[in-house]
Amino acid sequence: MRSKTIIAVALAAFMSVGYAAMPAQFSPAVSVSAVAKLTAPTGITYTSTTNSVTLKWDKVNGADAYRIYKYDTAKKKFVKYKTVTGTVCEVEGLDTNTAYKIRVASLEKVSSRYEEGGHEDIKVKTSATKKKYVSKKIPKIPDVLKTKYGFTKQVADNGSGITTIAYSAVKNGKTGSTKYADTEDLQDWYDMVIDAKKDFERQITSAGYSFELVEDNSNLVNEEELNYSYDYRYKVYYNGEHVANLRYYFSSKATDRHANEFRSYKHYTEVKMRADWKFSYNTKKFTLE
Repeated sequence: MRSKTIIAVALAAFMSVGYAAMPAQFSPAVSVSAVAKLTAPTGITYTSTTNSVTLKWDKVNGADAYRIYKYDTAKKKFVKYKTVTGTVCEVEGLDTNTAYKIRVASLEKVSSRYEEGGHEDIKVKTSATKKKYVSKKIPKIPDVLKTKYGFTKQVADNGSGITTIAYSAVKNGKTGSTKYADTEDLQDWYDMVIDAKKDFERQITSAGYSFELVEDNSNLVNEEELNYSYDYRYKVYYNGEHVANLRYYFSSKATDRHANEFRSYKHYTEVKMRADWKFSYNTKKFTLE
């Protein structure tokens, strides 16, 4: 009995002193769980598509990686989705127009494994299926500049959905020939271009379009020298909606000017005249009938 009493007293004394009085070689190892816990990721945002969400968050000081979880409604718990070392993660394979709960946890690497720190949950939702856009029909552009006045027609797409229908006419005087500022052939050609302009405007109006002059960059400074240009830019409307842009450009350029011996006329060895109509519209929004 005495020996048991002595043992009990000694045990009580040991427990009251604790581990502090033990030699270092007998002290217990400190658990990794006692290491200060990492904070939870903050600033979480996301963007979505119809079947995925991309998460972004602020870097956590001391974190070596991050673990993403997706809530499983059947299991009623968060299930590991992916571990990443950066601050971005795309969660794929989701249903369209559906809400999900996602968890992002900070991780610290200890030896060969990750210890999880704090976490933050976020509700996300995938995008709904986009409705297919049906382009609006607008009237066909009158072809009078080509069929009646002989303008060259070209149709070009700039690669971004903007299609331009261009009508062009060019008149060149032969090099070495003499042209005069008041010669009838140049005046007749100029009158033809003006008539074509008016005719086109009448026909595009009768097709249901209206247009508004928004810019005039004409340069008539050297009109008497046959070096001048008309440059008009319009907005084109259909049923009150801006559907296209229209540019009319007419220019005349003379070279090798000189006066004859009587100085009564100006002579030119070459005269170039050009006229352009350019109708540009967005083929993603509008279709010509």
